[in-house]
Amino acid sequence: MSFIKNSKARFIYQYIYNRVEFFVITYLLTVSWPLFIKYFTYKTNKSVPISPRTNMFKSATILCDSLDTPEIQLSKVWKKRGVMADSSRFSLLHLKAAKSWAESTLKIDYVEFSSDLNAIESDVLIITGDWLKSKNAHLKFFIPIFRAARKIKKCNVPVWFMQGDVYRLETIIPASILVANCGGAIVLQHATKSEASKFGIPFPFGPHIWTLNPGNQKMFRSHINWRNREQIIIMAASGDNRRQELHNKFANQLESSGWKVLATNHQYTWEEYKLINKKSKINVNTSLLQEVVVERLRFLKNRASKYTVTHRVFEGFCSGSLVVTNSNPILLELGFHVNEHYLDLDQLILNGFQFPSDKILEKVALAGGSRFQDLMSSQPE
Repeated sequence: MSFIKNSKARFIYQYIYNRVEFFVITYLLTVSWPLFIKYFTYKTNKSVPISPRTNMFKSATILCDSLDTPEIQLSKVWKKRGVMADSSRFSLLHLKAAKSWAESTLKIDYVEFSSDLNAIESDVLIITGDWLKSKNAHLKFFIPIFRAARKIKKCNVPVWFMQGDVYRLETIIPASILVANCGGAIVLQHATKSEASKFGIPFPFGPHIWTLNPGNQKMFRSHINWRNREQIIIMAASGDNRRQELHNKFANQLESSGWKVLATNHQYTWEEYKLINKKSKINVNTSLLQEVVVERLRFLKNRASKYTVTHRVFEGFCSGSLVVTNSNPILLELGFHVNEHYLDLDQLILNGFQFPSDKILEKVALAGGSRFQDLMSSQPE
């Protein structure tokens, strides 16, 4: 939009663009999704599912919009309302995380970035949402994605698509087009394989926490003993009204009990956000599908799970904090059990947010951190 010089014209353009995108995502994509499922079913009969496994391939290419994108991703700082936004962390958790995951978890010897689909010579192609966003494919009838699928198919290279938000049709449709045509897998992090299959996604694999693989855990791993940490509770307050309501209802009560409650709402820099995670005792976050996503799914919402485990929950486990979240099938499949590795948010709300003793809190926090480390050290099967 930089080509529009007049501020009023930019405002009008942005308004029209936003309304068109809302209409496409909310109406056109939801109506067309059942048709896409039939297309995926037809195409997957002619392709092969290939789930990521350690020592499976020797080389991999990570697709990006331009060759300087990976470096830009490390230095770019997103700003929101004049302050540093903690959402800038996402710039670190995609392209570079995919490379670290391929090298440290899958033991792939040669991993490179490329923006040229005509020059793919590796054993497998890894694609993240960053590349998809640069194509704006949902506003172009997915034509760029169908073209890309044909090029990749000619190279006879399977695709591993690193999928974040499973039920965002503007990303899952192009991801599914690529995998259905070329083979490979859609690597899930916030949903189970059965949930993805029910929704109609082809060749799902996971859940697998690829963004916090051994090469990336240093971002959140804390060396502060739990009992020596500050009396800090992190409460996610952005992304869903239910999070803000939770904070508004219990923050004063918790602070009167001696806790310092920090509601993360895009006000921290990346470094500040990491540090807060490392020194806090408790991490509170909902694991419910966000209301805005449910609203956009409309009649497809019955296909989707009511749960999704956000990255903030895994950051809590990685840092060794006590995680408080909704009991859900994603964590259960990953081996996390209620009251053993984390506390159930729904039960805690019913109890008026009265925590058990510090001894129990510490025991659950240590068990949750240990389970996370065991999970991350094991290789995908």
